Amino acid sequence: MMVIDIWSDMVCPFCYIGKRRLEKALSLFDGADEVSLRFRSFQLDPGGKSYEGRDLHATLAEKYGLSYDQARRMNLSLARQAKDDGLDYHMDSAIPARTLDAHRLCHWAAEQGKQAEMEERIMKAYFTDSLNISDRAILARLAGEIGLDEQAALGVLSSDRY
Repeated sequence: MMVIDIWSDMVCPFCYIGKRRLEKALSLFDGADEVSLRFRSFQLDPGGKSYEGRDLHATLAEKYGLSYDQARRMNLSLARQAKDDGLDYHMDSAIPARTLDAHRLCHWAAEQGKQAEMEERIMKAYFTDSLNISDRAILARLAGEIGLDEQAALGVLSSDRY
């Protein structure tokens, strides 16, 4: 068995595109059933300020020293790139989020044999569904959607595990 370690953050648009491209490549690989993906946590902005009340464009404009319009054009360009890989990014309505709890939930999901499904659902929640993936109730609901126990997920998120 070959294990591919993937270091990514759920709010990284390039990570989601790269994940989709890797999945496509594996679908064309005869030995794909001998490949396992293992997701590792990487936070793009672990010490970032509160994002409350700011949209994604304003957040990125401040972080990278861009104008609001430059940040918006950059995000819309990324959305077009994502579309080429079958992903539907809604950058105008994405909610900037801290990802520590999302990563913690994915490590718990890995113990349940559902890490890849949890990673996918959280990325879709962020980029397509415009959900606040910093919200523990939303994260627990997403866990429930992929067949994990929602109350157990809330328990993990309320603890200091992972």
